Amino acid sequence: CDSLPLTPNYLVQRVPQMTREAAMTLTTKLKEVGHIDPGSNMLIVDPTKSNWRNIISPSNSTHWLDQFALKPGYSPLAKA
Repeated sequence: CDSLPLTPNYLVQRVPQMTREAAMTLTTKLKEVGHIDPGSNMLIVDPTKSNWRNIISPSNSTHWLDQFALKPGYSPLAKA
């Protein structure tokens, strides 16, 4: 399986109810903290071993924007 860049378009296509605005917010935040390479948009940090949930949603690690489940094993974001 080839790796694909984590772009807003990728998230909109793969995550139910994902909007372009939410996808831009997510990818921008992950770039700011060094989880995504800003040039290639490839993941630098293994999401299965990182604290990405707390990074994108510091006040609620089980939901983001009151819409997207972040629970490990159930999160459409984690499965994208």
